[in-house]
Amino acid sequence: MPASPRRVLAWPALLVALLWGVAGCTVGPDYKRPEILTPTEWRNPNQETGSLAGRHWWQLFQDSVLQELIRTAFYEDTFRRFGFLCLGSILLVLLLRRVAPPRGPIALH
Repeated sequence: MPASPRRVLAWPALLVALLWGVAGCTVGPDYKRPEILTPTEWRNPNQETGSLAGRHWWQLFQDSVLQELIRTAFYEDTFRRFGFLCLGSILLVLLLRRVAPPRGPIALH
């Protein structure tokens, strides 16, 4: 049974790809790692330390429009309300299944 043309071409192509990949990963014998100048300190020592997570970060900008937008987003958070609605409906379904387990498909008449 003769080999298919695809199979005949597959092995050389695989070998070339493998050799090409290995050759791309090699580094010459005269390679030297470049020196990287890193700072001695992570932060400026004169800066106030602490996290912005515990603060009202939007007040740092002293922008009344931004503060109003943040206030509106906080009080009218529809995603949060939707999440509580979904959670409430899931808990209601679980409670109803516990009280009255389903007895088959629901038929609407």
